[in-house]
Amino acid sequence: MLYILLGLGLMVMILLLLIAAIVAPYSELMGSFSRRSFRNLMIALVIATILALSYGTYYLLTYQPTF
Repeated sequence: MLYILLGLGLMVMILLLLIAAIVAPYSELMGSFSRRSFRNLMIALVIATILALSYGTYYLLTYQPTF
């Protein structure tokens, strides 16, 4: 469950950064990123989100409590 929540949190962060890039591209927050570093950050966040959500789903589906 922790990995699913982590993945959802990362997804929210991705959405907030994308909205900030679209709505206020010249703000102080977005001005600190170069075009290449923002792209690399987004790629890394997407990969981390996919990994966290997939591992969380795998763990949730295959967990077998001890008898």
